[in-house]
Amino acid sequence: AMSRARVDAESRQAEERKAIEKRKNIIVLCARFFQDLGYLGTVQQIQADTNVSLDKVDAADNIDLPTILTEYEDFYEMRFGRKPKLVRKACGDAEARRDLERKVSLPRIDGAADEGRGDGGGKKR
Repeated sequence: AMSRARVDAESRQAEERKAIEKRKNIIVLCARFFQDLGYLGTVQQIQADTNVSLDKVDAADNIDLPTILTEYEDFYEMRFGRKPKLVRKACGDAEARRDLERKVSLPRIDGAADEGRGDGGGKKR
């Protein structure tokens, strides 16, 4: 019974680590995308809010958000015979209320190595 509980706990921890790594990867891809577009203030704010710095970790050479989006659109169109609907129009007060309910704070990624910190603990800006 104890070993089963330990295996379950380790499995949950592994899933949690994968989810954290996925969020971190998304943050890095978004920050790189905004930096490539010249939104440097946005990148600085993302780095400050999430503790993920492009000075420490960056998108791989062969991947970026436009590539991911294009590949997803191609896959979706091949699979379903139409382009995916990625955005929708906001419609009035009901939509504003739903957006407020949907908002969450950016996750602060405090990885094992604290990769976003380059100065031993202070926020990188």
